[in-house]
Amino acid sequence: EKGENELFFLILPQGVQRADYENVYLGEQEDTAIEEIYNELLPGGWQLTAASGNELQGDIDAPADKSLLFTSVPYDTGWEAYVDGQKEEIIPVIDQAFIAIRVPEGIHNVRLVYHNRMFLYGGLAALAGFAVLVLSTVIEIKQREDADEATTD
Repeated sequence: EKGENELFFLILPQGVQRADYENVYLGEQEDTAIEEIYNELLPGGWQLTAASGNELQGDIDAPADKSLLFTSVPYDTGWEAYVDGQKEEIIPVIDQAFIAIRVPEGIHNVRLVYHNRMFLYGGLAALAGFAVLVLSTVIEIKQREDADEATTD
């Protein structure tokens, strides 16, 4: 009804990366179909054991027929992935919106770590600003000393 919100899933054909409004067709899907998809994906899902401001860690029992762990974590170049301590490639999925990671069959520990490069750049800029402040203070002191020496001579 008018004013109500609806949730839509868009499944693109293999090889199609984007869809414009001319190629989008909406239809109604029964809740049972979505529940079946959810229940199929649930077994072996990533069970988080730890989460902090820049790290997610958990265990997964990956089935043989599913080699990718899809997450709802937004894709960014600052993410690194580790499976059982070994660095793995981050695979951007759904037009680089989310992160996926290759996980072999079996039980594995998966860890995602985010490195904020802007934090590093900000720290370097602050350090450079502090260095300029110290240098200008030293120059000012030296100039005053030279001026005092010139007036006493």
